Amino acid sequence: MSAALSNLRRSINSLLDSTSDTNTSLLADSKGLAIDVRTTLLTELAPGDTALALSLLFNAERGVIQFLKITRGSKAHDDAKAVLLETVADYAAKHPREIREFAVEIKVRASRPFLVKSSILELLGFLSRHYSQCADDKQRLQLQRFYMQTLESLFNVRGKEPDAPLIAGAIRGLDHYMFTIEGDNKIVAKDMALIFKALKHVIQPAEDLTRYALPIAGLQMIIDHAKLLQPLLYSDYRTVYSYLREMSSHKNRDLHKVGFAAVDAFLKQIAAILLEEQEGKAELNCFWYFMKNFSDSLRNTDSSVRDISLAIRGYGLFAGPCKKFLNATEVHQIMNILLTRSTFLFSEANENQEETAGHIAAFIEAFAYICRQLDVQDDAFMSGIEQIVGAMLVNFTKIGRALRHASVVAFVRLLYALYANGGARFQAFWSKLAFDAIVLTCTDALLEAERTEGEEGDLPDHAYQEYITFWENLFDQSSLASEPDVDKFFIAVYDIIISAILQVPDRLDLKTVDTGGEAAGSDPQGSVVVGVPPSGDVTNLKASNAKDFAIFINFVEFCSGFLTKVRSGDFKRWVRITGERWIDASTRLPLVSGFYKLLATCFEICEREKYFEGLGGGGEAPATAPSLEQSTYILFRKYIKEVVVRMQNYKDDLLASCLRLVLAAPQELLVVSEMVEPLKLALKMGLSYPPLALIALDAMDKITMRFTLEELEEACRDVLPTFMDYLLVEDGGLDL
Repeated sequence: MSAALSNLRRSINSLLDSTSDTNTSLLADSKGLAIDVRTTLLTELAPGDTALALSLLFNAERGVIQFLKITRGSKAHDDAKAVLLETVADYAAKHPREIREFAVEIKVRASRPFLVKSSILELLGFLSRHYSQCADDKQRLQLQRFYMQTLESLFNVRGKEPDAPLIAGAIRGLDHYMFTIEGDNKIVAKDMALIFKALKHVIQPAEDLTRYALPIAGLQMIIDHAKLLQPLLYSDYRTVYSYLREMSSHKNRDLHKVGFAAVDAFLKQIAAILLEEQEGKAELNCFWYFMKNFSDSLRNTDSSVRDISLAIRGYGLFAGPCKKFLNATEVHQIMNILLTRSTFLFSEANENQEETAGHIAAFIEAFAYICRQLDVQDDAFMSGIEQIVGAMLVNFTKIGRALRHASVVAFVRLLYALYANGGARFQAFWSKLAFDAIVLTCTDALLEAERTEGEEGDLPDHAYQEYITFWENLFDQSSLASEPDVDKFFIAVYDIIISAILQVPDRLDLKTVDTGGEAAGSDPQGSVVVGVPPSGDVTNLKASNAKDFAIFINFVEFCSGFLTKVRSGDFKRWVRITGERWIDASTRLPLVSGFYKLLATCFEICEREKYFEGLGGGGEAPATAPSLEQSTYILFRKYIKEVVVRMQNYKDDLLASCLRLVLAAPQELLVVSEMVEPLKLALKMGLSYPPLALIALDAMDKITMRFTLEELEEACRDVLPTFMDYLLVEDGGLDL
């Protein structure tokens, strides 16, 4: 029996033992034991363990069905039973055939009439939302009555508690149904009042709450339909806000997450009402109630990070009402408080950085709202948000993937807010931050620190492998779906990134030193070398600055991933500039292989985007070609010729990088006679380095598509014999 099966048997036996009155320690942890069963069953078993696992799980005397029988009517094990039933459902979905023989027994133990009715009510709502054309008005009204009758049972049942799962199913179904409310299909005021009354009831905090489906359903309805519920939410904003705040700080993770989103949806609608309505006493009272609430959270030194996050988020959402109800001096005072509290939380003085990082998306989005509504973008403000965004970037590899995405979305909205308010602040802010972010992306120091602290886990080899998601998600247009000029904005963001990319090599010390031979002379540190040393031997060359070289190596890999995958069509505007800069750097530092790799990436994009379409043949560019493409064509042709000559002195990675560059050239830049030697050399090296062989094959495909058989005849005669060595390689000898 495998270790996983042994663990499964041990957990199930302990679970059954927990039902004994004498085992009080196990009783207290029956939920934990059920979670152990779930973890082993769903994540640790090998494919061949399924049959034995099922026999243990559904053993008539010592299985989970027996546990459900024994604990029937016992509330002490409710959490464990819920986990087990979810586990069985998930396992059944993965192994439907194998679990069929146990289906009847599972049904007998698991099904209850009100659970079935709950699921039906939810399903009907789902169908009314997604297949509304299949129901007429009479059927929709009938469904609505079902929901209202179920909600009324919350208040009409005397002597016993209403069935929480049934109410939760009705609210989830009604949530779906309310998406169909438009035009003449409305919910009357009486029913809306009942819905609101029910929502307040189910989201009301309770100390003895052990199941969370009902409050989560209510909170989700507020998230989905806050606009529809807007007048009712405003009518009792104090009560609703107090409930939502408690839910957002609940210890249950799912409830906290949904509660936080519900607070957000609620505050947006309250802010919208305050903006729309005339400035009256009720509106002022509402405004100052929230201002005091937010202010107290910020000023109270005992406030949790979650409370501070809610307050700052609240100030952000209320930026519009602040502009309406406050004067410039008052707005400035609020901004000072916000920045002081925020920058402290993300400074080294705050010892609770880990918890703070979990709220960073909310902070950034709050400042995005402020930027959109208020003209407060002075130097102090920009410095403050720069520090917060910097903290997000530094902690990016440490936070969960969902939070990473939320943080990037919030950051994009912040950038857009700056862009929409005028280009100068946006340009200065993003130019500096883009450069810093690229350097951080290419620096492994933070990753090494995590390894030193023992957080090995699934850490990648290099930081850029984690940060690439940041750069990709920057251009997720869904985060700005309803905004004007989005295309122009993303072009501006991209252009600044490319400008920053071009700056990075210039800021690094990429010189090499000769540590051996005559060039070193009497200097034990070696002498600086920029070209091939007099001896012709490059094996003694070392990086002058190892840290800068490590950053540059990662930078080259990052550029390869980013430039080829993210808006590569926009790179066409930058081909000439980047080509010129990297060719110049390659000429100054010919022994740095990274520049050949960067230019190879540039060539690959030119090929894919058909940058040189209409030019070609390998000769001079035709006079009719557009001037930019024509001059770029001439520049690249000259450089390729230089590299073909230059690489005769190189070997190993330097030679492979030059070969990749020459062979990656767009087909319009190719000349058959110039490709023969690089192809032969690449195929020869490809025997020990297969990726180079693949590059050579791709180059041959381009050549055969570009030139006639007559033009290729002599080249084929020279190149094809090189494949003989590949035919002699045993099966599995090359990992292509």
